[in-house]
Amino acid sequence: MEKKTLKHGITFLANNFRHELSDLDIRMYYMALDDIEDETFLEGVVKILKNRVYSNMPTVAEIRKYCGANDEVNSSSNSAKAYQVLMNTITSYGKTSKVQWQDEKIYHVVKLLGGYYKLCTMTTEQHKSMEKKFIAEYQNLPDGLDNVSTGDPYPDSPVKTRLNKIYCDYIKTNNKQLKDDSSLRIAV
Repeated sequence: MEKKTLKHGITFLANNFRHELSDLDIRMYYMALDDIEDETFLEGVVKILKNRVYSNMPTVAEIRKYCGANDEVNSSSNSAKAYQVLMNTITSYGKTSKVQWQDEKIYHVVKLLGGYYKLCTMTTEQHKSMEKKFIAEYQNLPDGLDNVSTGDPYPDSPVKTRLNKIYCDYIKTNNKQLKDDSSLRIAV
């Protein structure tokens, strides 16, 4: 964006919102908005003038939003928030609980990364390297996935594997097929 275009648009906003602009303000706005095309910026300024109801000067983030330049920022901040939700869940509930997230994309990414149990048993170093993978996978998934149940968050946990082995050994020893013996089925 040209400085002349920015100064023109910011001056419109400052006059409308009764805000005194210093040279420092204009430089700050230019540094934060210089990646936006001139025409797009002026269209965003007009949208702000037509639609914004607050009486204070809009922030850089608001201007970028009205110009349609915040998509990438929102995507990365959403994925970082989703990663933090996952880490809070692991810290709060650990590997012994079934969990369900409001954001269904978290479930899908967890499944892609090997499952909830695997993530719960990672070391701190492994979590640091996994964070980038989580964020990349989260950003690659489309929005609006169907709501899904987490089902079994740790299908191959050692406890469950041991219980399945005991169950299979019991069937082999008795040499018969059990139809529905609920006393041997343990929900983990």
